[in-house]
Amino acid sequence: MGTSTFSQYTVVADVSVVAVNPAAPLEKVCLLGCGITTAWGAVVKQQGVKDSTVAVFGCGCIGLGVINASTLVKASRIIAIDTNPGKEAWARKFGATDFVNPTQLPGGKRIQDYLVEITDGGLDFTFDATGNVWSAFIGCFSHADAGGDRLTLCVPPSRLVIRDGEFRP
Repeated sequence: MGTSTFSQYTVVADVSVVAVNPAAPLEKVCLLGCGITTAWGAVVKQQGVKDSTVAVFGCGCIGLGVINASTLVKASRIIAIDTNPGKEAWARKFGATDFVNPTQLPGGKRIQDYLVEITDGGLDFTFDATGNVWSAFIGCFSHADAGGDRLTLCVPPSRLVIRDGEFRP
């Protein structure tokens, strides 16, 4: 319903409300409100992820959810991409088959070129869970033969325009 809020009181439609057991730990329940469900829906509702190569940009809550859901639908290869090397262990726990830190690529290689190379032609699906427009843009160039599907799961900054191949406010 387009409502996301941190407040004591708010008015929403009844279909947007879920009762939470008072004994449930809020630091865990809050993940179900957006991160996990967004990730799960993006993967499960997308046809063709089974037996495909998937790249996930960003290994936070949404990215880990995408990795986990891709595992559940049996993607053949799941490449987690994050600049934080501490995220590798978590990505692998959730089902990533590969982890790539784009700041540590050999020979200054661009991430899109590296992904095309290690997948022998490109990816079937890329999921951006960073909210970073640049990573969303890069993901578009990591697909096999200019095919594949690109899903951006986070909201980029408002008033951003792509003009003449450059991002401008």
